Amino acid sequence: MALDIDIPYSTKEGINYLIKFTQFHNDKLPEGISIPVIDIVIETDADLKDINNSAFSLLQLTKIIHDYAVNHDAIYYCYCSDKPIKRSDRKLHLNHQEYRSELFCKMFEKNNNSDYINRVVVIKDPEKGNHHIHLIAKIENQHFIDLISETLTKFDK
Repeated sequence: MALDIDIPYSTKEGINYLIKFTQFHNDKLPEGISIPVIDIVIETDADLKDINNSAFSLLQLTKIIHDYAVNHDAIYYCYCSDKPIKRSDRKLHLNHQEYRSELFCKMFEKNNNSDYINRVVVIKDPEKGNHHIHLIAKIENQHFIDLISETLTKFDK
């Protein structure tokens, strides 16, 4: 079964998303990783002012990721973009990456993925702002997440 796949999703609110799953090449991974590492990208071409998703729509995005993960034993890597995103007044103190990371965590928790872990790795970058990455895997693959996390934190500035 091919690991690289794009899955379209349209919300009830009329926003079109593309959820992209792309396997990292082995030469880009730390030594010792014996299962695929899949990059997850959630993108839309909708204008920021038009995006107003319900909790249902956000949970559907996590369901698509979960359904893919059930069929592919892998480590999932999701880099939180710094592109603008709507935030409530209570969340304006967070930058776009931090907010996306918090949102991703909440979506993951709401989907009750008790068989999976979601490790947030923050790479400190005082010049460009911190980078927020999520590593997701089945609990039995935590040692791979530990290895990737250790490698990523070497990029702290």
